[in-house]
Amino acid sequence: MHLYPNTKIPSTPLGRFFRKPLIEKSLSEYYYGLGFEYTHKFDTNYRKNDLRIAKYCFKTALRCNPENVDANIGLAAVHIRLRSKRHLRKAEKLLENALEKKPGVAEIKLNLGRVYNLRGELSKAIAIIEEAKQISPTHPTINLDLAEMYLKRLQEDNKNPDKNDIDRIKQCLKIAISSNFTPIRERAIKWLNKLEK
Repeated sequence: MHLYPNTKIPSTPLGRFFRKPLIEKSLSEYYYGLGFEYTHKFDTNYRKNDLRIAKYCFKTALRCNPENVDANIGLAAVHIRLRSKRHLRKAEKLLENALEKKPGVAEIKLNLGRVYNLRGELSKAIAIIEEAKQISPTHPTINLDLAEMYLKRLQEDNKNPDKNDIDRIKQCLKIAISSNFTPIRERAIKWLNKLEK
């Protein structure tokens, strides 16, 4: 009997109990939490199987509660990590859907900026991540991604950066160094050391 994974709930008294929206919403949150944990595991261990499990969990969370915006963001983040054109299109669609439901969430704009960056639309990516920074100015990941995109744009333009550009990048990196997540902190320190040389 497939009770949870496929959300095909049998028509027994117990099945009618599980049909209640409150139970489905809590199941959605449970699967979202599992998906988040496996995404974090992938970020630290880089095992592709963790992404497959995370994708399954986020999809199950959305089956339980299609209005779960966090699961939409999580599934889009998994697609971004997979990086193929097909996955980036899916991620963009999911994030635009989430942005319609909750326009003031910085994480949606951050991930949408990552999609644009991976597709080569750097100016569009910087613009949307600037919007995310206005919503959450001290978010370490937003600041790190913004600094890296500014550096990438400077490298693509092949020009000498002026003092304002460098100061803006250093400011973003200093905020990113405050992260509790070690890989983000280490990347920010690496970039800051390169800039100071």
